[in-house]
Amino acid sequence: DTNDWGVLTYGRLDISDVENLGLRVSHDMEHEERGNRDDVNGTEPTRFTADAGELDWRFQRDAIFTRFLFDSRHLRYLDTPSSLGIINQSDRNRWEYDPRFRIGYEAFEGTMFYVEPALSWRRYERDIDRNGENRDSTGRQILVGVTYDASAVTYLDLGVGYTARDYKDPLPSISGFDVRAQVTWNPLDQLTVNSSLSRSIEETTTAGVSGFFVTAGRASIDYEAAYNLILSTDTSYSLERGKARQGFAETDRIYGVGL
Repeated sequence: DTNDWGVLTYGRLDISDVENLGLRVSHDMEHEERGNRDDVNGTEPTRFTADAGELDWRFQRDAIFTRFLFDSRHLRYLDTPSSLGIINQSDRNRWEYDPRFRIGYEAFEGTMFYVEPALSWRRYERDIDRNGENRDSTGRQILVGVTYDASAVTYLDLGVGYTARDYKDPLPSISGFDVRAQVTWNPLDQLTVNSSLSRSIEETTTAGVSGFFVTAGRASIDYEAAYNLILSTDTSYSLERGKARQGFAETDRIYGVGL
């Protein structure tokens, strides 16, 4: 059994009618699920703290829209008890930095085309982990896309591009096609359909494995049966492929359904 908790604060400064700045900071105590690929199989789940900050700057004048988003996070893993003693997990402590910039042009009312480059860094507090590997990495991404906002009933955000992450030797690099899609549709006043699709490179500390390329999709339906009653259902699918140095090729498929 574990008790998770967190605290956050958020504020936004409206610099002008066309520019605003948001700041969010948080502290969380979380745990790893038993099915997590990096679980060390202790007598209790692994617990960790996450300290995060987000800076969000937006500016729009006429048809030009710009946004700069900077996320940073520090993860600190606590020692985990096991039947053989305490498992020290300090080699998993790390900083994660994710700056992202978007520039868009509103070609038509409600329709914006954009380009979004992004960088990311993973920096571990220990140069070498228990497996003799340096897990520091640098990532890059570029998306070209369009957003379509036809009032509150229909919204689309579709971006396609390329993503890659380079690791320190001897871990191999990961790269491939990237996509991000989000759709909201109201075919009826009482019915809302949401769907999303994304690809991302997820961190791992499994020996010999650089990371996992995750393709995830989700769809949900909300039905307003009465003024104060909404029925919801959702389905999800995730395909996670590991990129390994040698002798390891894990592929996980995760299905979900909710009502």
